[in-house]
Amino acid sequence: MKEVRTRKGAGLMRKVQISRCLMRCSLRWVTLAGWLLLTSCSVLQPETQRRPVSVGRAGRWERMIIRDPRIIESSGIALSRWNDAVLWTHNDSGDIPRLFAMDTAGHLLAEYRVAGAQAVDWEDISAARSDGRGLLLIADTGDNRRERSEYQLYLVEEPQIPAGGIHTGRIAVLRCIRFVYPDGPHNCEAVALDPPENPRRVLLATKERRGCAVYLIDLAEKGTPVVARRIIGLQAISRVTGMDISADGSRLILLTYGDAYEFRRRSGESWRQALSRHPGLVRLPRRRQGEAICYGRDRHVLYLTSEGSPLVVWRVRRGLDR
Repeated sequence: MKEVRTRKGAGLMRKVQISRCLMRCSLRWVTLAGWLLLTSCSVLQPETQRRPVSVGRAGRWERMIIRDPRIIESSGIALSRWNDAVLWTHNDSGDIPRLFAMDTAGHLLAEYRVAGAQAVDWEDISAARSDGRGLLLIADTGDNRRERSEYQLYLVEEPQIPAGGIHTGRIAVLRCIRFVYPDGPHNCEAVALDPPENPRRVLLATKERRGCAVYLIDLAEKGTPVVARRIIGLQAISRVTGMDISADGSRLILLTYGDAYEFRRRSGESWRQALSRHPGLVRLPRRRQGEAICYGRDRHVLYLTSEGSPLVVWRVRRGLDR
């Protein structure tokens, strides 16, 4: 007997068929999702490949503008170890070897010529205290074309700035560290003395289009040139333009053109161990190309500069979870 379906019955059957099809598709997607979840749990990338997970946003911030024709392209910034209200900066390539001091209210305080130094491509500055005196480390480490045969780090004693007016003076190089990398030339715009009290080493982060690498120079080494030692690669952080270590030595921050990445070091850890974990992503105010960063006296405060004239200095106060 031939089966006869009404239009209403046929429509009902089509609905049932569609429903069954959707259920089969859903089961396939659930199965696929479960397989992907198990795969992602069983085949994890190395720590250095992972993206940052914790996020800290810029809280209150203020912008200071220093209008002085001598500062045309700030490329590094460091907080004075003598005075919490004084910052040091310098120009990028093309300038004479000199440093500028400014206060945290945005006033230029001093200009110091650095005797015994060359300025091929100054990219960063770091401050520390050693044996009761302040030290500044100037990094002549820029190499956009990756063609330099060696690089220089200049250690100078931080001068105490006289009060009144804009002071000019000269400071001498205490030590010039000539160095090379074990794997050929690199462009580096980020250095830091470690620890900030009685430093024993210099950390350098390379600037690459994809990822970066962190190198170490032991200040006790006397070779000429010294060979920097590669300690870790960070594949998730690119185009690093600045670095600093907090005054208590517990945090290291890497700046990029946009935001920054902060690593926390536990007691007794090396920086290689700390850099192997997830960094915190620090959201920063929008600005022109970010070139320099340093901590304030406490790690809740960050100072930033950008390229161009007039010089813009950002002071960012942020909240920390611990």
